[in-house]
Amino acid sequence: MARTKATARKTTGGTAPRKDSKRSGSSLAMNISSDESMAVVPAPNVPKLIQQDFCYICINGGDMLSCDQCTRVMCKAHIPLPQSQGINVASSIFICVACHLRIFASSKPAPFFGFYKGDINQSPSTWTPMSKQPLVIQGDYQLTASSQVVAQPLLLLHFILASIEPKGHPARISAELLSAYLPADSFVYKEVVFNLTTDELVKKHICKATAFTGNLGKYSLDQVVIIITNHSHDITGDLYLGPNLCSSVEDFMQPLFPPALVSFIQPKLTTVIMMSCGALIGERDSFNAISDFVKRMSIDNLIAFTAKEFHASLVTLFFVDFTYRILIEGFDVNTSMTHMLAAMSQSHLARHTNVVHMRLDTQTPMVDSTIYIFTNPRWRPWGNRLPPACPDWDDIQLLLQAKQLCWLVQLFKARGI
Repeated sequence: MARTKATARKTTGGTAPRKDSKRSGSSLAMNISSDESMAVVPAPNVPKLIQQDFCYICINGGDMLSCDQCTRVMCKAHIPLPQSQGINVASSIFICVACHLRIFASSKPAPFFGFYKGDINQSPSTWTPMSKQPLVIQGDYQLTASSQVVAQPLLLLHFILASIEPKGHPARISAELLSAYLPADSFVYKEVVFNLTTDELVKKHICKATAFTGNLGKYSLDQVVIIITNHSHDITGDLYLGPNLCSSVEDFMQPLFPPALVSFIQPKLTTVIMMSCGALIGERDSFNAISDFVKRMSIDNLIAFTAKEFHASLVTLFFVDFTYRILIEGFDVNTSMTHMLAAMSQSHLARHTNVVHMRLDTQTPMVDSTIYIFTNPRWRPWGNRLPPACPDWDDIQLLLQAKQLCWLVQLFKARGI
């Protein structure tokens, strides 16, 4: 039945000594085995749907009508009801415009009636409109007709290398945007500064991460976004354990994600964003290790960048668009990447870096990987960077930017895992 509600430091690469993990013995009291922390689990369950708080047409709160076919809500002011027809809102079935388009107007246009009488458990074809005349929607769409303003509880977890200054980090901007749409009991933003260079520091990290994970039990969190801000070794692609020590990707991920945290995130819809330099993706061993991590941790999506000297601040607009499209409007990462990057064609991101998207295919299982390469006929032909000046010229001549901007997409499979 129809329901109503009232709502109110820049990161660069470098080189460092490498630390190899102790594959035998037990000198680390809280040593994590590969079986414990990287076990494969089934695909995540579909989260329980929660009715949204903000109108998906105007993105405002107020007196709302809750759709009986999805989690969207609409302001009553958008649907002026004919007084003469005496529609009983409380006893009727209400569907929003998005569901109307899906149910009644998928193949051809159909008038919008909004309120129906009938059995909600029966086919919509058996419902009868409550009004004789179609309803006219008042107001303009601030989002697309298929958008929503999601209310699914979310954990935004940011791991930061101890030597990196996070002021102005895009993750903080995302958290600020999300706090405007999700209530305090449905949104958790946590920054974890890590230094894993000694066994004692690893123990402290595991204890703190385990305690934090335990406290998450009071939230019904359905979605997890993990941002890892770190250096990567220029030559090997290794990730840094601390300011002056790095390790293989596997030896980095195991202590970073203690068993309790792994168990918490595996059943949930999880996206990982690697904020580190491009050697992580450009080197074969580290690339394969990242795709192993995606599979073993059951990560739904992983986004990484290819810039040799990656600057987090230059991808801020990408983060903002990601926050709105994926986390607020509820669109799928895979189908939204081309739209997000098209919007970034005039931004710093396009000049700075290409983007890699890894997606776990639970049917194969394989890791499907896509690299989005920014191209420009003059200064980035086929995605290849050109120098700002020709070394044979006596004078520096800047290459002109062409008007044509596009992204070249390359699809490839990660190695068989």
